[in-house]
Amino acid sequence: MNFVFSLFFYLIYPSPELIKDHYFTFYHKEMFYIIEKDSIHQTLDGREFKSWSHENSLDHFNFGFLNADDQTYLISEGGGVVYLFEEMLLNRIDNSFEHKNKFFSYDFILGSKVYSFGGYGLLDDNNLISKFDLNFKEWSEHLTQGTKPPKQRYSIGQVIDSVLYIGGGISKHIDKDFNLTTTNQNNFWQHDFRNKSWNYVGKADHLFSELINKFYKKHLIQFNENTLVITQDEVFELDIKNNKLIIYNDINENLLFNLDQIVFDPDKDLFMLTKLNDEKGSLDLFFLNRDKLLGNDTMSHKLYSSKWTFSYYLFPFVLLVFILFVVKRRTKKDALSVIKKNMSNIKNEFSDHEYFILEILMNHHPNPVQFPSLLSEYEPHMSYESRIKKLRLSMSNIDEVISKYTKKRGLIFSKNKNDKRIKQVSLSK
Repeated sequence: MNFVFSLFFYLIYPSPELIKDHYFTFYHKEMFYIIEKDSIHQTLDGREFKSWSHENSLDHFNFGFLNADDQTYLISEGGGVVYLFEEMLLNRIDNSFEHKNKFFSYDFILGSKVYSFGGYGLLDDNNLISKFDLNFKEWSEHLTQGTKPPKQRYSIGQVIDSVLYIGGGISKHIDKDFNLTTTNQNNFWQHDFRNKSWNYVGKADHLFSELINKFYKKHLIQFNENTLVITQDEVFELDIKNNKLIIYNDINENLLFNLDQIVFDPDKDLFMLTKLNDEKGSLDLFFLNRDKLLGNDTMSHKLYSSKWTFSYYLFPFVLLVFILFVVKRRTKKDALSVIKKNMSNIKNEFSDHEYFILEILMNHHPNPVQFPSLLSEYEPHMSYESRIKKLRLSMSNIDEVISKYTKKRGLIFSKNKNDKRIKQVSLSK
């Protein structure tokens, strides 16, 4: 009866005034929701809001959300506490407590259970999979076989066909002098829930390592079956199963600056985001479709090296033997001749524009090509910053592919002798 009464008298408001750390957001069915201490706000696209009160006593607002069918689960970021949002009501459904050992974990739904991998708490990271049984309303450990991935938080995950793919997290490390540092996890793993086994997938290529190592704070968004990684300067998408890294080159950086929270509704292809307004000292609320926030200019790259058939922990030893063999057998070859010999294979690993840049470098070899000359080959409507970013990514991939065939650095970067401000690049000799 109270629910019917509150729905009958809910009010239509403009955008609510939000206070940082005193709200959380999610989407449910076709609507976006904002939960505050006493109120629930609902909107389709930000044009108008319906608001009503709730009687839940929330100790904090650090909740992530998971959608399954017509239900939305709200999970405390420290683990333990679970709310179910359905029929416009917020109901706590666990018989647990605030675990405080699963901060920055990767949470997901498989079958009728909620799962959580990794996370930080109680002075350490972890690499455990815990599960919440919706019937018993309790958490327990999901026991696994094989070598687990390293302990980590901020993991990037993907779940497809009963297989969990994970990687790209951050791990705590304490050296012999008890100095604390953090290490980026540049390896990818998979866990098959059918046989409960962990398997090593591969090591991230240096482009992903370069991107992920630059940023500590990042927003991880479930993006259909993939994961979208959003930082203040970069946006990239991971499809771990299919070994794809997708870079977005035309993002709206102004809206990502001072980003506080962001939610994506795949049914409407719409983002709801909040960002800090330094002038007002408050939060602004925005709604944008995917193209307006991310743009249409993307580049696809390989995410990690192919899976090895031997054990992951034998890799350093086998790599050493391989290097010694190559050094002994290899005769010194000119990089250009190696490239020409393997041109058909190399071309297949490049985009059309990357191959066009390679042809320019080959035609000028051994002389360098100046950056301004290469930048002039991009579309004139692109901003200077976009051209620089696109050229940097192209150079990174060209260097990686050429190095694979020449077994040495593919590109040499230098400064022009007559004008030190001008950068230039050439193929290695």
